[in-house]
Amino acid sequence: MSEDRDTAGIVRLGDKAIIWNEFAEIRIGLDYQGITPRLFLENLETGATTYLDPLELVTIIDTPDELKYRWLNIGAYSADS
Repeated sequence: MSEDRDTAGIVRLGDKAIIWNEFAEIRIGLDYQGITPRLFLENLETGATTYLDPLELVTIIDTPDELKYRWLNIGAYSADS
């Protein structure tokens, strides 16, 4: 399958996509194998994967930005690095 990279940081691959910026590159898609549809996420740097259901997604959406900024303090971006 050909990849059409554009300058917006996205490659569409059928029902999945790869999105990136200077800090991360992930594959996203919809998964229908569970009880309800959910979002599939894969960190292309580490290979780690996860699935987020609608409740988990709405929790992320409704979390105040000041709390989400704490989540970014991990790995190579942590204050301890």
